[in-house]
Amino acid sequence: VVQCKRQSLQARPSGWEEGVNQLTQYLSDTHGKRPIWLRRPVYSFVAIGKLMRVFKYDDENECVLNWGLPGYPSGNIYHLVDDDVLFQQILDYIRANH
Repeated sequence: VVQCKRQSLQARPSGWEEGVNQLTQYLSDTHGKRPIWLRRPVYSFVAIGKLMRVFKYDDENECVLNWGLPGYPSGNIYHLVDDDVLFQQILDYIRANH
């Protein structure tokens, strides 16, 4: 799931906060009430302009949590062009572990 915001918001913390809030609301509405046996990891992104952050949905608390590849800190902001190799690794990990 991807929540996109316009590039003019990328320098504002409120742009990220708004994206995270919208993502949390959407995922809570669509995944928050799943029976426990149907729960699989749900990864999501907030993209503002060419910047991106990765999240993982927390079913129990109905919120999104900062997420990072194993060995990388969670909550990093990635540049979609400059960090393209790492971004591909993130996508590959999610594909293999969802």
